[in-house]
Amino acid sequence: MDIMEIVDIQKRCRKQARAMTRKAYSRYDAIWTDGIKITPELAAMGENVIAAINRKMPNMLMRNHERPEIGEIASRHGFDNSAALVEYLLNYEPRGHHEENIYQALLQGRLLGCSEREIEIASTMATAEIMAVIRNCNKLAREMTDTAYEKYDEIWSGKILITPELLKHGREVINEINRKMPNLLTHNPMCSAIDQVAMEYKFDSVQELVDWLLDYKPRTSFLSRVCDELVCEALGLDVGKQDFGQYEIDEVPF
Repeated sequence: MDIMEIVDIQKRCRKQARAMTRKAYSRYDAIWTDGIKITPELAAMGENVIAAINRKMPNMLMRNHERPEIGEIASRHGFDNSAALVEYLLNYEPRGHHEENIYQALLQGRLLGCSEREIEIASTMATAEIMAVIRNCNKLAREMTDTAYEKYDEIWSGKILITPELLKHGREVINEINRKMPNLLTHNPMCSAIDQVAMEYKFDSVQELVDWLLDYKPRTSFLSRVCDELVCEALGLDVGKQDFGQYEIDEVPF
């Protein structure tokens, strides 16, 4: 599975888990908003009960005369009696834990068929952590691409004059080079001939330079491949499963 597919699944599962948690906790939230006054009826259930509820839901129970009593809250929110409400409050689980449990369960369902490492990444790394890895790898990949394409960029920027020496290699070769590197070969007499370029950039021969130009790979494809390889290495994924994308022709950079 592509790493961005994992990120997308994480986002979808997190959004769904939050929505399900909000719905599951709507009753708790309504009771917490109302609050409950500590009365003799509630105190009779024990200070340890009151302390346990307030530890889980701070300030839920207070000696505030403006707050409703526990019997009124039980009736208002559909409990059979005060004891049922107290048991409900004692069963309160922090919503963060509840949401995470739902999130992990949703993830496991969406990641069926994935490798153990892909499941581990999705389950243990936050989306922000994965995106930070991708950003760092993308930055490094751009630096590596700039280095790898430095000579191509210099030659492309200066262009090469179409001369009889170049025409000896055939129109098909010229067209193929210009297809891969648009406007590299030109009739502008201000540009250097191919033999001069070969000498300047220390190619052993004009043929070697021509072969090198024909071997040009689009920068975007190279960048995508390097970035994905770096991400896979950083995350311990199988690079063979990643989709590098296909790019046929670069935009003219000069």
